Amino acid sequence: MFTRAAERRPNAVAVQDARGELSFAEAELQATQLASVLVHGGVQLGDPVIIHCDDHQQALVAQLAVLKAGGVCVPAAHGHNRAQLRAIAAISGVSTVLCSRSTRGA
Repeated sequence: MFTRAAERRPNAVAVQDARGELSFAEAELQATQLASVLVHGGVQLGDPVIIHCDDHQQALVAQLAVLKAGGVCVPAAHGHNRAQLRAIAAISGVSTVLCSRSTRGA
């Protein structure tokens, strides 16, 4: 549905945050590119992927990419520490994490 919305209104704002605006077309392009990286990296249909991003634009693109790759999004709040993230990974069986530069350490 997101792809269809991007085709109908490519310049419409999909998400706006402190960094600025991200259009539907830009989000679609970035998500498609990231999905390709995920698939080439081994993400397969039904694989859980943690999304640990600190801004809305990155989180949107990451979630769309996981869905395009056939994975399952496992959201992790920005404030989670390393122990909490390890617990989420253990429970969900995650082997892939998409994160922001600021959340990479956790």
